[in-house]
Amino acid sequence: MPHAPHIPQAMASSRSGHGDRWKYNPNVSFSRLVHFLYSFFVFPAAIFVLEVVG
Repeated sequence: MPHAPHIPQAMASSRSGHGDRWKYNPNVSFSRLVHFLYSFFVFPAAIFVLEVVG
């Protein structure tokens, strides 16, 4: 779960008043999307490679 470390950061920043900047930052959501796509595509690819090599 690559998203887990970001959750306490979001809660802490929203409590300190920077929640809006953090929430609507396009870079943050884009990096989350990249993390999701990365984990979504890399695991099947790794399994496929292991199947082919093995």
